[in-house]
Amino acid sequence: MQNFTFANIAFTENRSGSDLIITMDDSQVPAALRQLDSDASAWLLSESTPTLVVAPKADKSPFERLTQARKWLALLADANPGKVTIAGNDDDWAEALVVALLARQARLPNFKKKAPAPAALKEIALDGVSVDSARLLAEAQGNALVRFLSAMPASELTPAS
Repeated sequence: MQNFTFANIAFTENRSGSDLIITMDDSQVPAALRQLDSDASAWLLSESTPTLVVAPKADKSPFERLTQARKWLALLADANPGKVTIAGNDDDWAEALVVALLARQARLPNFKKKAPAPAALKEIALDGVSVDSARLLAEAQGNALVRFLSAMPASELTPAS
């Protein structure tokens, strides 16, 4: 029987030492990149600290914000940063980004010989935005537990286990 675990993630306001910065200030994108794809809403810049620059649209539903945040984070592929800073001025979009980051930390049961790498995210720093971190972390843990139990085979889910 495998045990459910979820990473212990801290929320801070300390921006230093981030492995990844996600910013909602798209003025940081060079004009040359904008001309390559004028419809793009996210750019991954290779700076001293990798920076994901996103351009959120104002009037989106919560579902559309979560879907877009998931797509933006997909640009990171298999990157597994230890500390992420979210900078901007839109709390709703910041919440969607935090929820998508936390959802990436869920580990499902693994029945293969080679186990996947453990979640590395230890800290999320918020710069200029405010979210209910306790609520979001509790929701993410609950969602991860439901996903974990749903992925378990019925033979493993017995009262004895």
